[in-house]
Amino acid sequence: MTDGTNTKAEKAAFIAAVFETMEGLIGPLHPESYIHVDDVRAEAYGYGGLTQEFRFIAAEIEAREFSARRELALSVGVR
Repeated sequence: MTDGTNTKAEKAAFIAAVFETMEGLIGPLHPESYIHVDDVRAEAYGYGGLTQEFRFIAAEIEAREFSARRELALSVGVR
C-alpha cells in the first residue's frame, strides 16, 4: 500500500479479508497467524519506470492544466 492512502479501518478490513481467504485456501489457521501490510512511501516504488509519487504529481499537473485551458476557452466563448 502507498503510505498514507488507506485508513486504519481499510487496513483492518484488508487484513481480515486476507486471513479469511488464506483459511479458505489452506484450512484453519492458528489465531496468531500474522498478516503484514507494508506502507511504502510513494517515492520509494512504482512500475513501468515511474514512481507512484511521479504519477500523482503528473496527474495533479494535468488536472490543473486542463482546468486552466477550460477556463480560458470559456472566457473567450468556446463551448
